Amino acid sequence: KYLGNHSFLQAMWLLVLLSYLNIANSTFEILHCNTIGPRNFGFSEFVLIYDASVICWSGQHLPWAIIAVLLAAFVIIPFPFYTGIAIRFPKLKPITDVYCSIYKDSQRYWVIWDLLRRIIIVMLGVFVINFILRHFFLLLA
Repeated sequence: KYLGNHSFLQAMWLLVLLSYLNIANSTFEILHCNTIGPRNFGFSEFVLIYDASVICWSGQHLPWAIIAVLLAAFVIIPFPFYTGIAIRFPKLKPITDVYCSIYKDSQRYWVIWDLLRRIIIVMLGVFVINFILRHFFLLLA
């Protein structure tokens, strides 16, 4: 066998897949800011949607926002494509089978579309302000 006993790697892959959408949701919530106050007179503040006492991109929000941007840019958004790369290598098949075993070998690329669909729905669920629509999108994910 190429990777020996695959159970540890399969467990880690499954953990990543199960926590992916929750991490994406939290990351996008950290980046979801909005302006409050009168906009015409210059007294408006750019605050975090989920805690209006936190001013975005300053103070205590800045380190978390930088981590969230890096996480979104290098892990969350390209993750479906990383999965597609992993699917292409037959030696990684025992690991990718955790998520791709429901598809035939010729149709394993549908996993990429499934992950893309889910991340788009999570982004819509986070950035839509309307309460009912937001929860509808998050239920779809």
